[in-house]
Amino acid sequence: MTKQTILALVISVALASCKESTKTNVNEQSVTKTEDVKEQPKATKSVIDYSGDYVTEEYSRRKEGFDWLVVSAKKLTDSTMHLSVRARADKKKGTCSFEGNGTKISVGVYKATDGANTVLFTFKDNKVTIDGEGKADDVSTLHWFCSGGASLGDYTFRKTSEPLDEAQLVSK
Repeated sequence: MTKQTILALVISVALASCKESTKTNVNEQSVTKTEDVKEQPKATKSVIDYSGDYVTEEYSRRKEGFDWLVVSAKKLTDSTMHLSVRARADKKKGTCSFEGNGTKISVGVYKATDGANTVLFTFKDNKVTIDGEGKADDVSTLHWFCSGGASLGDYTFRKTSEPLDEAQLVSK
């Protein structure tokens, strides 16, 4: 009977210490979780930076003599960007050109003017499109910046990570 009593006592002590260990681990986890929450920084409103160069599809065939355009976007502040449209250098005047600052009017949309004409630059999925403001004369507005019958609204520009071929580009 003594052996059974000692065995029961040892098992009871072992079980009791397991329960205390579990309680300690639970408390340690609670403390850790609380500390983790304290260390996390407050969420900040993210601002997407659309800076970069966006080229027309023809840029990949520039060495074959294809005409191409680039939209260069440079962030000035969280709500403004410097925007320029330049064309491949040509014997005549470049196809299209624009230079101005754009003001953010909604997510990914910047309104820019050259003083007389207003255009909208829309950035989405690493692409840029250019439209008028929704007035009846949008077609003539978008043609204003181009020669030879082209229009800024005719193109979709895709973001490029490679350096621009400055030798082929109309200087600013």
